Amino acid sequence: MSDISRNDLARSIMRGRTSQHVLDRAKALEEVAAVYVMSDNDRKMTMELELIVADMLNQHSFEGYAVAVTGPSGSGKSTLVNTSLDEMDEFQPVDDGYGNEVQFCLRVSTPSSCSTKDLGIAILRASGYPLAKPPNEGEIWNVVKNRLRAKMHKVLFLDEFQHALKKPGAKGAEHLANQIKLLMQDKEWPLWLIIAGMPDVMEFVNRDEWQQMDRRTREVPLDALTGSPETIENTKNMIGQLTDAAGLRLSAHTTDEFILRLQHGALWRFGLSIQLTKMSIEVALWDDGNEGTMKHEHFVEGYKRLSRCTRESNVFLSPDWRRITREVSRNGSLTRTFKMAETPRL
Repeated sequence: MSDISRNDLARSIMRGRTSQHVLDRAKALEEVAAVYVMSDNDRKMTMELELIVADMLNQHSFEGYAVAVTGPSGSGKSTLVNTSLDEMDEFQPVDDGYGNEVQFCLRVSTPSSCSTKDLGIAILRASGYPLAKPPNEGEIWNVVKNRLRAKMHKVLFLDEFQHALKKPGAKGAEHLANQIKLLMQDKEWPLWLIIAGMPDVMEFVNRDEWQQMDRRTREVPLDALTGSPETIENTKNMIGQLTDAAGLRLSAHTTDEFILRLQHGALWRFGLSIQLTKMSIEVALWDDGNEGTMKHEHFVEGYKRLSRCTRESNVFLSPDWRRITREVSRNGSLTRTFKMAETPRL
């Protein structure tokens, strides 16, 4: 039995043992999860993917190149790339006419703190390659090259790519860049690469001493949210889409200041602002006394659930919210520590 069918079986068994009020709320959350909030980044990503397709179709293209989608944790990189790939027919599985499934884009989640060899193994496993005994480090990237060609993978999406640059004792970003570069330069089967990760993934590009990766890489940085009227309006629309999907009426006053508080609490990151709104919706759905409304106190509690803040450091309560700063560790991950900045963000 496949993992998918086992998951379906588990859900079926659980559904039969779950109370109706939980089932109703679960259905609401399923509707919320199905909502995809568009942004200008979608247009940029779609353009880059279409350019890859155009380059693949060009009979005079003998080398591939890379697209790097960069941004801090919570900016929405993975969701953006995966959704954009899902929307394009060119990257959907297709029969090759001989009963074999062809998928031109192979998606790989980069293992945490992995070496160059570990990444090669992850690529092979994602392609369905049997790995009873993995090839040694000197052979593995030749096996990867042959496997990509055999399976007709033309585009490789490596998510959380910064993991491949942090392995202690690994040969490092320069060695990995050389291996990737060889795949893109293979004239018989050139590869196009999409990498998503923290901004320091560009170390992968900068470590190439001949700067060949630099000219072969297009960066799509996911910029921080701003306090512009357009961004505020887009955030209001996002909140409206998600609350409507949950079947809730929005009674919270979504003034411009309220939106700025939400964006500040989300560290001015697009994906994190959506996550904060969803966690606030969860609070509203499980509030038996709210009669299907989304209130200010639900956002207060949603932010507390997201950040484990105190009442004094809750951006939806503090009169001095502009100075509240949630700290970020050196590796870019969010911490549970707050401080008061000397100078407000706005």
